Amino acid sequence: MLQMRSLGILLFVAGTYALYDSSSDVIELTPSNFDRLVTKSDEIWIVEFYAPWCGHCKNLVPEYKKAARALKGVIKVGGVDADQHKDLAQRYGVTGFPTIKVFSGSKHTPYQGQRTAEGFVDAGIKAAKEKAYENLGKKSGGSSDKWRLRSGLYGHEIPWKPVKKILLVKQIEQPKMTAPLKTKGNNINLLELNLFRGKVFDDDPPRISDVITLTDSNFKELVLDSEDLWLVEFYAPWCGHCKNLEPHWAKAATELKGKVKVGALDATVHQAMASRYQVQGYPTIKLFNAGKKTSDSVEDYNGGRTSSDIVAYALEKLAENIAPPEIIQVVNEETLKVCSEKPLCVVSILPHILDCNAACRNDYISILARLGDKYKNKMWGWVWTEAGAQPALEEALELGGFGYPAMAVVNAKKLKFSTLRGSFSETGINEFLRDLSFGRGQTAPVKGAEMPKISATEPWDGKDGELPPEEDIDLSDVDLEKDEL
Repeated sequence: MLQMRSLGILLFVAGTYALYDSSSDVIELTPSNFDRLVTKSDEIWIVEFYAPWCGHCKNLVPEYKKAARALKGVIKVGGVDADQHKDLAQRYGVTGFPTIKVFSGSKHTPYQGQRTAEGFVDAGIKAAKEKAYENLGKKSGGSSDKWRLRSGLYGHEIPWKPVKKILLVKQIEQPKMTAPLKTKGNNINLLELNLFRGKVFDDDPPRISDVITLTDSNFKELVLDSEDLWLVEFYAPWCGHCKNLEPHWAKAATELKGKVKVGALDATVHQAMASRYQVQGYPTIKLFNAGKKTSDSVEDYNGGRTSSDIVAYALEKLAENIAPPEIIQVVNEETLKVCSEKPLCVVSILPHILDCNAACRNDYISILARLGDKYKNKMWGWVWTEAGAQPALEEALELGGFGYPAMAVVNAKKLKFSTLRGSFSETGINEFLRDLSFGRGQTAPVKGAEMPKISATEPWDGKDGELPPEEDIDLSDVDLEKDEL
């Protein structure tokens, strides 16, 4: 009786901790049989390293079993209890669960596809095809344009497709390519640029993402060594919540472009960074503050998952870290460059120093400085010039006709501007800028369809203006007869 009870307890414990029982087609792998069955065999293996307590591993069981059943007699499918066989897991660099690898003898590669039965089948067949061609002394190839490779962003798969407008493809804030771009006839593998997500259609231009692809190898250079404020998503390609977040994350990246860097790291592939920042679920979002990065620079983001929530949070953090903008006097071409580098540029034309003394001018500049601080999270440029000093600038923005001071806000990229029609006061300017920040207000094209040429002038010395000295006129040599008038 005691023996039967002990056996029952043993069976209960085994059933509790084993994810794959003997009736499944998933083969149990242990240190005692791993080399004999896997690394020293000629067969292709898909091997999952799992932990019995891991929720993601439990969720994977139905799809993994289905794949094992479909691949029976074709590809071997196995599982390693990495919690029990820690040395074996460590031997293959397993740091998170589940970790899935494809073995061809002693060679192994991480599985990077969708965590579905179809994904596992595709990976197994692909590995078998590559091995067969290798045995022929050739590289795997074919004429189909259905070859599918995994994207560096969010795990979407994109086929090889004919690219008709390749000039539209350009690299935007992405790591430098470490390998030549692969081509196949007139087809190009868009994934090599790490630029695209979603589907690519034959007749549509490819979509360029503003989300920056991060990896274990570029994370330090792009994030930790930068002075920028970063929002980083640690995701898993198979994660449903990550897929739901994707369009919001991409939209937020576009709205924050030029202000906050937005990146994404596939934590199932780049496990070193995921482990360093203790990523335990997906998606995990972390903020890396602006300036020099330390261990205290990282914050967890626990806010809403819509683009508006993400943008609002990022801009609030940006405002905490960013210094107020400098109010720059336009004295040459270089000083106007700030306008081309910012999303919008606030241009003020202040009265001539003879019409408004130093104290008067400083009052106006103080108003601009206070408003610059208030709107600093917008990352606008702020410049001023004296009336009449830059006639081309005044003409291009249609300023000066209503007297001075005057103001216009210009988008140097779109070559459009909006003019302040109200009072040049702190309240009047604030209402004008507030309307612009909400997308309200009328705009007009910059005259000449380009930013104007700037004349080189001397910067203001901070002093009152002085009238030029009157010239004495000597009339002693002038002989005027009385009747001349």
